[in-house]
Amino acid sequence: MAEVKQADTVEELSVQELSVHMAQTDSIIFELTRHINSFRGKPYADSAVVVADYILQINESLHSLLSSSKFAFPFQFDAFMVSPQSAIQRKVSDQMRNCADIFAQSDESSRRHGAIDGVADMFQFLSRNIIACRDQFQSHRLILLIVRQSHRSTKPSNNEQQRDSSFDELYLLRTDDVIAKRCLSDNIELNWLSRSRADIVNVNAQATDDDELTLTAVDQGVFGLCHHLHSAQCAKVFMSYGAHKSRVFIESHSLLTGLYSVMNVWDPNRKQSDRLSRLCGRGPQSERVRAHAVDRQAQG
Repeated sequence: MAEVKQADTVEELSVQELSVHMAQTDSIIFELTRHINSFRGKPYADSAVVVADYILQINESLHSLLSSSKFAFPFQFDAFMVSPQSAIQRKVSDQMRNCADIFAQSDESSRRHGAIDGVADMFQFLSRNIIACRDQFQSHRLILLIVRQSHRSTKPSNNEQQRDSSFDELYLLRTDDVIAKRCLSDNIELNWLSRSRADIVNVNAQATDDDELTLTAVDQGVFGLCHHLHSAQCAKVFMSYGAHKSRVFIESHSLLTGLYSVMNVWDPNRKQSDRLSRLCGRGPQSERVRAHAVDRQAQG
């Protein structure tokens, strides 16, 4: 009986210690995540319509993968976009030539299945590569890097700016990150958040001595959506830009409000804001998602 009482006491102490640890963790998370709506710095300079299109395609692809019996949890998927201006200034395309972590890439010369641009290729690109990469390398975390090349349309239609992602480069990067067992990872977001703040591209030191060639998630001109996939029923999405990061909901106004804050697409460009609302702010059956669903049904 004495041994039983001693075991109970140890268990109670462990619970108390865990409670203290989680309280401290919550405090650290609060410091790490400045709410995205409080962003007041230089906005992410890009086409809001293209960004919304990419977000919808990524979200749709992940939902499709989550329903697969081959998909293993937990899994972290961090998607980052580099603005056209930042991509030029930081020579991101040149960096990628020396990156050893690339599992797959898509560019103008390698698009498949009739995809004419990055947005059109995104669903197939992720669908055919995420599970393949996980199976080959047992990766718990993958990074999608979208290097934007242009944010101005070359073919305006009806006096409205159309998307232009024809020259965008898509990269799927593997990592060596390991996610803890679900009993821990399901209840503590700190490690998930910390991983998403690490270097995105860290070029081999022998290739260059220029520190500017290390691309990180907190660099100016890098916009991110970090997906914490605990299970098929529990997936948390965090929007990040610079030092700001907060949880958003794809099918609610929090995502839309976050995009408005980061991209500064309120007035005077009200037409673009209204179109972004139609594309992204009305749940999974928005006009863009419906259009892609119809296209795939037509393709059989």
